[in-house]
Amino acid sequence: MHPAVPYERHLPLPAATPDGQEVLELTPDQSAIQWRQQELGLHPPRRLTGLLLLQPADQPITPDLDPFDAAVEEQLARQGTPVLGRYPRNRSIVHGPGHSEQAPTVLDPPVERPTHAQMVAAVDALAHRLWPETGCQRS
Repeated sequence: MHPAVPYERHLPLPAATPDGQEVLELTPDQSAIQWRQQELGLHPPRRLTGLLLLQPADQPITPDLDPFDAAVEEQLARQGTPVLGRYPRNRSIVHGPGHSEQAPTVLDPPVERPTHAQMVAAVDALAHRLWPETGCQRS
């Protein structure tokens, strides 16, 4: 899991150009590269297969991204770091039919319509796999 940091749309230039430009507008490709370097470093983990992004608690999770952000995430996926889901920070991450408007992710249990208990068990299992040394349980 990783904090959901907004994708940069421009970078400030160290000095204004002769034509007065003070920022460099980024394409979605450039923004994806910049985000990946800034957030994951030059050498991301070898076994990183996807990202689960944690949204700030006061920011609503919307299922549809604006076109720029969607294009950035398409480029992140092409670079081997797809965004698998977005979850609220400091709240339950139980998602799926009957629990959230967000579509289920690959981490949801493989059943037609999971029960609340199955979703809670899936979240607990994920927490145990991510942080086995802490013996953490869903709060």
